Amino acid sequence: MNPEDKYNSNHYLFSGFLHDLTHQIHYLGSDLYLLESFLDNYKLKDKFKDRLRKVVIHADIIRIYLQDFGKTREFSDKDLNNAFYHNLTKELTTLSYLIILLEKEIKKENNAELNTILANIINSGQEIFDTVDFIVRGTAKQSEIKILNLTRIITSTVSVLHRTFANNKVLIETNYQDVSIKGKEGDLLHVFYCVLINSIQAFRFLPHRERKIEINLFKRKHQIVISFKDNGPGISPENLSNIFNAGFSTRQDHPGMGLAAAKLVIEKEFNGKIAIESELGKFTNVEIILN
Repeated sequence: MNPEDKYNSNHYLFSGFLHDLTHQIHYLGSDLYLLESFLDNYKLKDKFKDRLRKVVIHADIIRIYLQDFGKTREFSDKDLNNAFYHNLTKELTTLSYLIILLEKEIKKENNAELNTILANIINSGQEIFDTVDFIVRGTAKQSEIKILNLTRIITSTVSVLHRTFANNKVLIETNYQDVSIKGKEGDLLHVFYCVLINSIQAFRFLPHRERKIEINLFKRKHQIVISFKDNGPGISPENLSNIFNAGFSTRQDHPGMGLAAAKLVIEKEFNGKIAIESELGKFTNVEIILN
């Protein structure tokens, strides 16, 4: 992969991660608004307004920080590991502490509905922490070329997203063969994350039903095949033809960089290919072939 391609793939992946984080902050903000409305209905808003206000303000600080950092096109791994990770982790730690203080106070009300809203807020915060940790771990493993156990890498990616799967009631079914390949672990961590997070986000537009992602890993002659098949809403033929174009997205709030970068990484780093088959209302299957 030439330096420009590498820059593009890293930038697209990182831009996608930033927007995913911003989206998660948005969900947290929605839960905080719901909590505020609930407290207002029960005439409890004044009692907790100072604690709640601090949480809301800090969540907004993080959202603005992500937006400002996302405008930067000139970034390096050092920027990501040092400035971005250090500052964001510090802000998230403060946010988590403020949420815990709020939780302790509100739990004294012994209200089941309030406790459910609080649980959603805590889960949202944990999902954000998981995503940031995953980005940094993947970037730290970006430069080292070695023999990779693909089962371990897929399992690691699924593990990072386990709270997100649980919160969205997504069942994961796996069927793995023992397969290895030479490459950079960070590349595959980011690609697998991108594919799985796209499935989860698609599920959010469906009513709660049995949501399932099947992950298969096997050898086909001299090739390695990894497939991710979900029973989500599917993709229209028109959108499917544009799915790998940088900037294309079916969501107005998302830059559509992730799959474009994933395709670039798979083709340039592993001499492979990535293809998507889908049927509206039934399924989407992402198949990655590595050589």
